[in-house]
Amino acid sequence: CNMSVLILYLVVLLVGTTRGDLPSSERDALAALYNSTDGPNWYRNDNWLNRDPCIDDWLGVYCDTEGEHVERIWLTYNELAGTIPSELGQLCALHQLLLDGNQLTGTIPSELAKLSALSELSVWNNQLNGTIPSELGQLSALRDLYLVDNQLTGTIPPELGQLSKLQNLYLFDNQLTGTIPSELALLTRLLWLYLEENRLSGQVPYFICQIRSYNLTQNNFTCPLPSCCSSTGNGYCEPCYVPLQYST
Repeated sequence: CNMSVLILYLVVLLVGTTRGDLPSSERDALAALYNSTDGPNWYRNDNWLNRDPCIDDWLGVYCDTEGEHVERIWLTYNELAGTIPSELGQLCALHQLLLDGNQLTGTIPSELAKLSALSELSVWNNQLNGTIPSELGQLSALRDLYLVDNQLTGTIPPELGQLSKLQNLYLFDNQLTGTIPSELALLTRLLWLYLEENRLSGQVPYFICQIRSYNLTQNNFTCPLPSCCSSTGNGYCEPCYVPLQYST
């Protein structure tokens, strides 16, 4: 009986010493997020900045089963106000970063490109500005990229064509300019492409017709449009504009 108690004690001790051994760099990254987005005034901030994010169940933070790494951050519609800190690039095992429906401002940090395990990045419905960092093309595990309804400017980085696992690319309702990069044709797994309500121009590339569903409306594309941009095609591209011809 005493031996059984001793074994049980050792098991509990072992679990207690291994569970929740989160690297300080990851806790610091979470603290930076809290501090840069007015954490005290979030709609809910249950347990934030208490000892260990994994053991103490910080709201919206989900760790691996060993409590050694942060895997998901879900803080949608939680009244975060401020900037996305570059320190989030320290979360080496992060799979999902969901910050939709807040009041985030400033730019998207290029340091997010360090998140080699990231499969979903979603900052839908904020007030982010600046350009889309070309470094995001380094996110080799990314399947879903949602940058919708912000104030992003500049062109669509051709480097996004390196995202070989990408299935969903949603960039609509921004202020993006330039053409659709031909490099996006390399996204052979892309299923959904939504670029409407921007200021894109030039020709709509024909690789669009290979995508399951797309919406390119309310831009400034040049006629003619691919034949798949019709009521019988996979998506919508209208309107288009005939270039003005000037006589000499």
